[in-house]
Amino acid sequence: MRNHKVQLYKKFKARPPKDKFVLGGSGAYFEPESDFIGLLDPTKVRSLLLNKKTAIELTKGVSLKVMFNTGLEVRFIGFITYGDPKMEFDSEEDIAAILEYAKDPKEQIIKAITKEALSGTKKAATQGNETGRYNLSRMRYKGQEVAQCDEETSATLKKFIEKRNIERLIHFTRYENLESILMSGIVTQEALDTLNRDFYVNDSLRLDGHKNSISLSISHPNDKMFYKYRMRNAGDTTGMIENRPLDTKDWVVIVIKPEVLWNYKSAFCKYNAADSRISNKNIGDLCNIKSFEEMFLDHPAGTRLEERLECYDTTNSQAEVLVFDNIPIKHILAIGFNDEHLLTSANRKYNQGVANNISFVMAKDYFKPRWDVR
Repeated sequence: MRNHKVQLYKKFKARPPKDKFVLGGSGAYFEPESDFIGLLDPTKVRSLLLNKKTAIELTKGVSLKVMFNTGLEVRFIGFITYGDPKMEFDSEEDIAAILEYAKDPKEQIIKAITKEALSGTKKAATQGNETGRYNLSRMRYKGQEVAQCDEETSATLKKFIEKRNIERLIHFTRYENLESILMSGIVTQEALDTLNRDFYVNDSLRLDGHKNSISLSISHPNDKMFYKYRMRNAGDTTGMIENRPLDTKDWVVIVIKPEVLWNYKSAFCKYNAADSRISNKNIGDLCNIKSFEEMFLDHPAGTRLEERLECYDTTNSQAEVLVFDNIPIKHILAIGFNDEHLLTSANRKYNQGVANNISFVMAKDYFKPRWDVR
């Protein structure tokens, strides 16, 4: 790794930046100093970060300084941050991790979309926000390592998932949250609760007691919960969609790659996590391959045949996975809609560059009971 030390520093007084560039799936942002506002685009940002004359330096705070040696002076260009005061860059390895994202052409650098999104005045997602704890392998959350599966468990999980032909994980949320999710991925409620911002929640009570997790279903949404939330929020005027109250169709389904299960610490619940048969257990006892396999047991005997379940379906339609981390955008495959008008509106608002090559599709089956589509 190149030397990040700089001998000469130009004194400066940083002003609040007005531009922001998302650095791929890392969840971090590059924010240019005010002199460079409007002069940079994603291609120039990538070139800047990888330029040999650029130095990325640790600070005592929660950001990295980006400096450029012109030959006559070393100029402050901007800084890299997660925006969350609980986040820390505390080693040269953190810098190396950021540079890996900049080097990877598959990791898009995207200019943030709107001033609302930058200021945080727009409602942030229950599971998506422009700040949060992302799973850079060397990143720390106030000094605490992000727990992951060990290699043996990860390999076993991956093998079982492939055997079951599990190709997607499912998460549902209100349409208002989509912009934030497309910028930053899916963020836990606990992380959002630390921020002074409004956000829409699916389950404000979280009776399962795990606000530090993201709830996912395997292959198909938890249809009972999904239906309940859509009915409960119909007519809601706290979040308006195109100047009208919330409708039962104003929801989206987030389709996620199964690799999340072997890359992040997860608890596997064969029933709803708030069910006493799950909530009365030590959650740590569910973070293993045995608990994952139990989600597919034919119990009571004959259930799977009677309900015409596929090999990738959990036996109980309310079974869920709790992922104890934020899920970066790189793991998102597609956004499913139940309304043609809303799909058209989203396609118009978010182009492929913003959407990070995430497909927008009609997915009416995800809005139906599982038994009705099997």
